[in-house]
Amino acid sequence: MDASADFSRKDVALAVQLGDVVDAKTFALQQSERDLQEVLRVCTRPEHRYPWYFCIGNHDLASLTRERILQLEQYVPASARGPGGGGGYGCSRDRLYHDFSPYPGFRFIFLDPYDVSTVSAATTNNRDLAERILLSKNPNLRPHSCKGWFDDLADQDKRYVPYNGQLGEPQFAYLRRLLAANNAKSAAAGAAVDTSEKLFIFCHLPIFARACKPSALMWSSERVLDLLLDEGGGHVVAWISGHDHDGGYAFDNLAHIHHITPCAPLECAEGQTAFGTLDFHVDHCKLEWTGKTPEASFDEWPRTLSFKIPLSEYWWRSGSGVSSGGEGVWGGGEKMAVV
Repeated sequence: MDASADFSRKDVALAVQLGDVVDAKTFALQQSERDLQEVLRVCTRPEHRYPWYFCIGNHDLASLTRERILQLEQYVPASARGPGGGGGYGCSRDRLYHDFSPYPGFRFIFLDPYDVSTVSAATTNNRDLAERILLSKNPNLRPHSCKGWFDDLADQDKRYVPYNGQLGEPQFAYLRRLLAANNAKSAAAGAAVDTSEKLFIFCHLPIFARACKPSALMWSSERVLDLLLDEGGGHVVAWISGHDHDGGYAFDNLAHIHHITPCAPLECAEGQTAFGTLDFHVDHCKLEWTGKTPEASFDEWPRTLSFKIPLSEYWWRSGSGVSSGGEGVWGGGEKMAVV
């Protein structure tokens, strides 16, 4: 089944691709731009009346420069390039992270997990930091080592390989500000009118060990998890990632966050698919999945993503278009696609 055609049939409001649009091998073959254009041709067909948003993956950064990624609407929307985007500074080659509200009461956050990395770091200092992290955590990467990347490593150290990375300090501060500002708008924080939003974070790298293989984790996973718990206020609904081709799902009971890593379409057998849609409601999302699901998931692949705190009445009593009746959805654009 053609995922894009299915999305059009379901009248989704937008679609998210979780990273690695192009393969790193295309760079050596000088085919990166050609392959990118082929993907964009499909995404921008006239019959597809919804926008695409791409996460930044390691293969993307190995094939395309940060300057090229910044030019592409699918990676960095025009709205994120202005003064309010990229954490209030406007996106640039050094700030390829942004957020926006797709529907009243909801906010999508797109992060750059290779800000600090050896793939294509945001700055020279970040690349130097990444090299120090790798050499200190993984002796197999040191000069003259004859071992494989994962030889003799404990599971918690298998993340320290060159195809992973972490958030830089400005990006971490940006995420902290978003979480804290949103939490401050909630009734629990004493706000007279609760205008807090439900937050969905899209990032190529997973951060929850139970939702992926140890070798797929972001280097600074625990630090980010602590931030979501301490500053999220229960408003972060899901962390949706790629990278681990086999996929996984696990629910963080402590922070009430769904960690979703879909199977990669790349690994599907001939005729098999892997894509889905999320239907947004006042106190949950419905996940309708088509095709391959993880075989070794910690928790059962979900059909419903519950919210710890329902959407504030403000969003469905203020004329914003949200309905509290029936299924609690608002018409014309409550669905999004994930692939």
